[in-house]
Amino acid sequence: MLSNIARQSALLKNLPIDVFASLALDRQEYSAGVTIFAEGELADRVHLIVEGHAEVFHYQNGRPTLIARLEPGQCFGEAGVAQRITRAATVIAGTALTTLSLSADSFRQLLAAAPTLGDYIGTLQRVYRLPYLGFVTQGHGRFDGRDAISCIYRLPDGGSVVALRAIGAPIFAMRRVTGAGAVQRHTWRDAAGGQEVSIEVGGD
Repeated sequence: MLSNIARQSALLKNLPIDVFASLALDRQEYSAGVTIFAEGELADRVHLIVEGHAEVFHYQNGRPTLIARLEPGQCFGEAGVAQRITRAATVIAGTALTTLSLSADSFRQLLAAAPTLGDYIGTLQRVYRLPYLGFVTQGHGRFDGRDAISCIYRLPDGGSVVALRAIGAPIFAMRRVTGAGAVQRHTWRDAAGGQEVSIEVGGD
């Protein structure tokens, strides 16, 4: 059952059958409120959620801010492992949580054996580089005939924005779907390409 859920996830669904069959996935269970890992810790595992949800917090001036909720089929911890850096956020079990996890070494071997997985990780990193727009729920969908990562942002003014980024392609869309707040302009530097990027979020 759990292996079927893992196979259908965006992280693993495009792996060759033999590569997927060779994965050493460890089942992990956490009670609600348990910290899976903390910001600044060594990145030693990648987790795929199969039951429950996880909450992602970022600390500023010693105070936690909830920035994302991750649902079954979503992964977390891949960025630090892939880039060999410490954890950039704290992840806590929002409910009773079950994950399937891979060690850092196993995940890096997987990246080397499955180039398409690198496209997925690269797309996630570009999503993470978006400026902070508010609390986000991350998921998956289809955009322009391609698999895509979707994010629904709950803005401080009560509105919502849906963003889609095609996996492995420079195709991106963002649309405000509720609320009619003032147009907001956000500018940041895309570390992948080095160029400055700006977006404006407004009503229809």
